[in-house]
Amino acid sequence: MANKLRKNYFETKVEQLHTSDPHQWWTKTKRLLKLPDSNPFANLDCQDSPDKLAETINNFFVSVSAYLPEVAADILAKLTDEYSYEFIIEPSVVGNQQR
Repeated sequence: MANKLRKNYFETKVEQLHTSDPHQWWTKTKRLLKLPDSNPFANLDCQDSPDKLAETINNFFVSVSAYLPEVAADILAKLTDEYSYEFIIEPSVVGNQQR
């Protein structure tokens, strides 16, 4: 009887996961599996001050783009606000994409 109740309990919980949004799904799955909450910064080498963390992140992005050639100064002079405006992404647009 206990095994049947346990099985029904877990089947019900799994069925509920099908109707959850992704965030709720993952939260409920971790709770169901009794996984510990993880630190989102655990994989970063730098656990120091915010300045050092920012520097570590900056260094990563610099390393990713290190192979790109430098932009020639004469090209920069041709870039106007009107030209570069189409490449600006507002924070509100980014925020709306996450929902």
